[in-house]
Amino acid sequence: MAKIETCDVVLFVATTSEVEALDTVADELEIPVHVRDGPLGEFRWLGIVGHTRVLAARTTMGALDFHGSGSRAVHYVNATQATGVISIGMAFGCDPDNQKLGDVLVGTQLVPYDNRDVGLVDGVITTTYNRVKRRRAKRSLVRLMEGHAKAQGPTTAHFGALLTGAARIHCAAFRDQLRARVPQKGEPIIGGEMEGVGLLAASDPQEPNWLVVKGISDFGDEERHSVINESREQACRAAARFVLGALAEQP
Repeated sequence: MAKIETCDVVLFVATTSEVEALDTVADELEIPVHVRDGPLGEFRWLGIVGHTRVLAARTTMGALDFHGSGSRAVHYVNATQATGVISIGMAFGCDPDNQKLGDVLVGTQLVPYDNRDVGLVDGVITTTYNRVKRRRAKRSLVRLMEGHAKAQGPTTAHFGALLTGAARIHCAAFRDQLRARVPQKGEPIIGGEMEGVGLLAASDPQEPNWLVVKGISDFGDEERHSVINESREQACRAAARFVLGALAEQP
């Protein structure tokens, strides 16, 4: 069993499609991937990408399980002494008029919507989101992605806030309700996903170490199940290509 390497950045992927996309894109970019078995389970050592030592590990979907993104982020940051954590993979968009499947979402903020109050108001079960606090991503990682997007010229990358929580959303009405009712001060909400909320456990809110970069696989609506089988590969590869490209081409 190999020890876990110290590194600068840990990449997290959750689904089989996300793992396969990472391997495929790394091969395209001629980044060698060494699969190793460590004390926290299997991980991928990508070595030095650009100027950054990179390790990739898999979580379960979402943040809540023992192997979810929350637990994995804490353990891997402690084990590797990484100063950056990036969750890559697929997410839902929320603006089909201005976004398309395969576009990349860069989460400059996370909106952890599960921290809400549920009570009775005039006999009606009512949910309020006043407790939700937006969390900002690591600024240096955001700047790296901004620079990469600018260098690419016309790009399909969108920067803004991401809803993050435990729900598997395939209801446009609920998606839009969340967007409208969480606190609005901050960046525009560009989409949502499930793993980012777990990364919040691995750093001080005043000194964030994380970033979420994901490709749009669906729009969190009733059409999700009919499109995701064909769109997930494109979405996962787009996110992996954007992040590995940014790391590889950093000044």
